[in-house]
Amino acid sequence: GGHPPLLSQLAPLKTSELRRRLVKVFGVDAEVVQMLLDRGAVMDALCLQHAHRFPTLIAKAGRPTTTHHGQPLPPDLVAALLVQLQATEWPPRQRPKLESGHYMTLGEPRKSINAAPTTRKQKKAQSVFEQHRALWDATRQALASVDPDFEYTDIAVSHNFRGSPHIDVNDISYQYATSIGDFGEGGALCVEASPLEIVEVCTKNSLAKMDGRFPHWVSGYTGTRYSIIWYKTHGTAVPSTTAVFDS
Repeated sequence: GGHPPLLSQLAPLKTSELRRRLVKVFGVDAEVVQMLLDRGAVMDALCLQHAHRFPTLIAKAGRPTTTHHGQPLPPDLVAALLVQLQATEWPPRQRPKLESGHYMTLGEPRKSINAAPTTRKQKKAQSVFEQHRALWDATRQALASVDPDFEYTDIAVSHNFRGSPHIDVNDISYQYATSIGDFGEGGALCVEASPLEIVEVCTKNSLAKMDGRFPHWVSGYTGTRYSIIWYKTHGTAVPSTTAVFDS
């Protein structure tokens, strides 16, 4: 599947990181980089360096790619997930900047000891969770088949998520990802493993361990694609060290 333009891939990064790459990765003189006064000029300069380094790849990912396969899920768990996903009543999209047909996050409400939800926000969260409890249970069972010890706090569920390079800025740990559906070639979860390497992670009917704090997106595809991400936003933090982990 195709990749978003390099400009879009680099968009989630801070300008300071873009400047650092010009100097440290591509060897551009630091004084020259300082003369680039705005973010747009820095982005254009970095894309030009990629085009010089990888002229045959600039129209694709803009840098070399490798392929990684997740750990296959048992077929019965895939089937159970698909049943729940196809039956999902989707709320209004919670992250409108991301390109997807539907998108929602779901987390088990955190309660005080012996206390029922009291605020309107807590009651709404409880109601949403109860509405999608069967989906939550199916996703919990799927993850437990590969890593029963991962302490996630939420899941993100999407339908036909495409492109949308981003960084999960609220994550405090690595995450797990899977995708399910009748989509064919493409639909890989693409992760920037380094400034000069993209890993195309095949998550179809599989679980892959990756770190959403690295830039990532979904390559092009045709058909229907559901995805589930298990992630952690509070509790004990895990340092960000590796973009994609071995299965």
